[in-house]
Amino acid sequence: MRQTKAIIIALLLLIITFPLASAQAHAGMFDRLKDIYEVPDKLAELKGQYESTKQMLEGQLEAQREQLELTRQQASDLLAQQEALLAQQEGLLAEQEQLMKSNETLKSENQALIAQMEAAEAKKQSLYNKAIFAAVLLIALIAAYALSVRIWRFAVWRKQRRGGHGHEAMLP
Repeated sequence: MRQTKAIIIALLLLIITFPLASAQAHAGMFDRLKDIYEVPDKLAELKGQYESTKQMLEGQLEAQREQLELTRQQASDLLAQQEALLAQQEGLLAEQEQLMKSNETLKSENQALIAQMEAAEAKKQSLYNKAIFAAVLLIALIAAYALSVRIWRFAVWRKQRRGGHGHEAMLP
């Protein structure tokens, strides 16, 4: 980190002083003295530029660190969210498996209940058929009884009529 700063500072000084070094010197003695006495001013100016550049680079470095920390935090949050979603998915898959087993159990129970309902319906139909048969038989017996009573009365009436014991003989 310090090496990086030292390299950056050295490069900046080299870049700033390079154009000055490549210029041809046509100065006389007076210009040289003037340059010698103005060196502290130029040095202060260069130092100020160096400090401002250093602060700017440190600010950029700090901003990059903050951005990197923010990115790390977001990545950590996304990873935690992904893990939570995976755990939720596993829970949902287990729940789905359990529901499928429950569904199969309910399906077999449903089939058993359908079979019981069909047996009960067949028993009910058989009971209805027996009740209808009994009712028809009872009606037939009543009709046979009524018919036999009529036939018997008719037979008795005929017999009384032949023998002279009819209703006319009973009249005074």
